[in-house]
Amino acid sequence: MSITYSIAIDYADDGTFTELDDILSVAWHLGLPAPYTHIAEVSSASITVRNQSHDFSPEVNTDIVGKRIRIQSDDGTTTRTHFIGFIKEVRPQTGNQGKRLSEIVAVGRDYELTQHRVRLPFQTNVSADSAIEDIIGQIDWRYDILDGMCIIGRDSIGSSNIFPTERISQTIETGLSTFAFIADNWADGLDADRAINELAEGEGGRFFFDREGRAVFHNRHHLMLNNTINATFNDDMTDLLYEYGNVVNDVEILLTPRAIGVSNTLIWSLANPILVRAGSTIQIIARYKIDDEPVGALEILTPKPHTDYTAHLEKENNTPNLTNDFDVRVVEASMSATVFEIRNRVVYDGYLTQLNLYGTPLYTRETLTFKAEDKNSIAFYGRHATQKVLPVITDVDEAIAIANWDLQRHSSAYGRVRELHTNTRNHPEETLSLSLFDLISVQESQSGHSANYAIIAEHHQVDMGGTRHQVRWLLEPSDSDLFFIIGTHSVGDEVILAPR
Repeated sequence: MSITYSIAIDYADDGTFTELDDILSVAWHLGLPAPYTHIAEVSSASITVRNQSHDFSPEVNTDIVGKRIRIQSDDGTTTRTHFIGFIKEVRPQTGNQGKRLSEIVAVGRDYELTQHRVRLPFQTNVSADSAIEDIIGQIDWRYDILDGMCIIGRDSIGSSNIFPTERISQTIETGLSTFAFIADNWADGLDADRAINELAEGEGGRFFFDREGRAVFHNRHHLMLNNTINATFNDDMTDLLYEYGNVVNDVEILLTPRAIGVSNTLIWSLANPILVRAGSTIQIIARYKIDDEPVGALEILTPKPHTDYTAHLEKENNTPNLTNDFDVRVVEASMSATVFEIRNRVVYDGYLTQLNLYGTPLYTRETLTFKAEDKNSIAFYGRHATQKVLPVITDVDEAIAIANWDLQRHSSAYGRVRELHTNTRNHPEETLSLSLFDLISVQESQSGHSANYAIIAEHHQVDMGGTRHQVRWLLEPSDSDLFFIIGTHSVGDEVILAPR
C-alpha cells in the first residue's frame, strides 16, 4: 500500500487549502490525557519544514498565524483527515548557515475552550448535554471561513456577507443524570474546558473534538453499548505497555448540598460609588454575596430607578440627583453573577451611588463525604483510595451509585494495556483509520492477556519523507466487557449490572 500525506494551509480563509512542500516531519495528537478522565486535552500538531526561502519566517514573508491547517493521508483508495486546527505559532530557526528549518505549531478547537470563561443562566434539573451545548454556544469560535465576510477595519459595509450563526458542528448525546443545580459557584466565570469537565465528570461521560474538528459528547453508557471490534492485534504490535494491579477499593465522593433561600433577598449591593464619564457606558459584574459569603441565585429582580439604584453628580447623596439620566441594564444574568451595563446619558460626569440586587439565593451547605470500600479487597491488597469532588452531584443515591460503580470495576487486581504502538508497515489500514473511541481487541502471549479496549488518545509521527508513520494509542478497558447488556449477554455471564 502506497500512502501519501498532505499538509495544507487555508491561506485566504476561503476554505481552499494549499499543500506545503519540503516537509521533513509531522506529528499530531488527539484525545484524553489518561484512562477514566472526562475531557480531552488540547489537540495539537507540529510540522517541520525547510525554510531556505523564508516562506515560514513570518516577519520576512506571509504571516500565517491563525490560519487553518489540515493533515490528510491518501492510501490510493481513501483520503482521510487526521487533524484540522489553527496555526498558533511559527518557529523559524535562526542563522543563515544553519539548517534553515521552521516549525509550524497548530492547535485544535479544544484550545479555544481554554481561552473563554463562561457562566450559565438560571436553570434547575438540567442534564450535562444541555449545559454543554449552552457553553459551546457562548464561545467566540474562530470562523472557518472569513473570505467574503465583513471585517471591521478591513471591509466597507455592504461588501460582504453576514457571518453564519452555526460556527462548529457537534454530536452531543443526551445525558443520563439530571443535576438539580449547576454553575452557582462559578462567580468569576469558569474556564470553558473546566466547566465542561465538571459536567462530564458528574455524568460519567466524555467530551472531545474528533479529527474533523467536531465537538463530541458521549454519555456514560456509550462505551457499554459499543461492542463492535474494529481491529484485532495478536502479538503483532511493535510495542505494548502492560501493567497488572490497578486496584481501587476505597472511594470517597464529595457532594455539595444546596438550599434555596427566600425570594426578594438582597444578594448584592454596590460597595462604593462608581464614576461614569459623560455620555459613556461601562459594565460591572455583581458576584452574589450575603454577609460576605458567596451564594448562587435562582433568579434576580430587575433593578428599578430610585428604588434599587441612584446616581448623583458627586459621590455624596446630597449632590444633584442624576438617577433619571442613568440607565442600568442587565446584560447577563447567571447562576453565579449578573453583568450590569451602566450608561450616563448626560454631558457631564456623574456617579452611580447606589445599586442593590435582589433575588432568590441558592446557598452552598457544608460538603458531605460519602465513602464506600471493599473490605475483602483491602484485606488482600491493602488500601488503595481515590477521591472524587463532584460539585454538580447533590443526590446521595447517585453518589452511592458512582462509588459502587468504581468498586465493582476496580476492587480486584487485573491486567491492563495502557498503550499500544504500531505503524503503517505492519498495520497500514488500522494506523490510518482507527480513531477516538474505536474498539480494538488485544491478545498478547507473554503476559497471557486478552481483552478489548477503546482508543482514548492517538499520537502520530510521520517522518523519513512520509515512508514511516508510527502511532501510539492510549487505551482504556472496554466497558462492554464488564457490564450486562440486554441482547448481548446472558444470565450467568461474568459481567455486572451498570448504573442507569
